[in-house]
Amino acid sequence: MGNIILWVNEFFGRVDFLEKAISKELPGRVVGSVAVQRRNPDTFGRDIEDMLVRKQTFDEAIESSETLIMAKERLKIVRRDLFEQLDNVPLCPRRASFRKERAS
Repeated sequence: MGNIILWVNEFFGRVDFLEKAISKELPGRVVGSVAVQRRNPDTFGRDIEDMLVRKQTFDEAIESSETLIMAKERLKIVRRDLFEQLDNVPLCPRRASFRKERAS
């Protein structure tokens, strides 16, 4: 069995206990977690929903002419937050697109 990275969605609120509880149930398998922070659903939420409906990656949505400038900035914030967390999980390869975004 492989290692586990928990994806914690804070849509209904913080769930700080989750990683500890799952680590107790599966000792040695949880290598880290990534929190999908609760953000304003009228701005960040809508931007993410639009990206997913169009079946786009963060890079595709940010580069798309269909995406408004403020939506692009919000998507960059979410992408940066998620990729920084992934970079801090042991055994997780660094993301090329995050390195590209960090350089700009």
